[in-house]
Amino acid sequence: MKKIAGFTLVLFIVALEVSCSTPPKQESTQVPDNIPPMPVVENVTSELPKLNLTNLDGTHLDMSVMKGKKIIFILFQPDCDHCQNEAKQISTRIAAFSKYEVYFLSSAPVKEIEKFSVTYKLNTTKNFHFANTDVQGVIDSFGPIPAPSIFIYSEDGKQVNKFEGEMELDVVIKYL
Repeated sequence: MKKIAGFTLVLFIVALEVSCSTPPKQESTQVPDNIPPMPVVENVTSELPKLNLTNLDGTHLDMSVMKGKKIIFILFQPDCDHCQNEAKQISTRIAAFSKYEVYFLSSAPVKEIEKFSVTYKLNTTKNFHFANTDVQGVIDSFGPIPAPSIFIYSEDGKQVNKFEGEMELDVVIKYL
């Protein structure tokens, strides 16, 4: 019995050590001019996923049928500080996204999504769209991802890049 208790204590201490250890140091987000293309991560679908969206006007859309356009999906939450910062950056560089249909997707209520679009002055740009989707659909389509996350697709519906977590907009724009 003492051996089991001792073994359990050792496992507890090891688990505590691992969970309380200092996370690895984050590298700088500065990117040199001669950057190679980012590789696509294997656990995320490389094609437009089947994800149902509800636009702010109540119309429904299936992401998987959006082929024929260059598309950017930005998954966000209106109350997320990182998402708000990225939206501020995007609002100052809207022209960089002119060749894309940009969809801001959130599981938040439609009214909060709409308020976000107005607050960051993204609601008047023709190629910017805002929609609600469900969390499970996002997880099924993209895996567990942080907010904000950006997914870029080519005209043939293939994923060409993704950015998880807050990213300096200059880094994203280099890959458009």
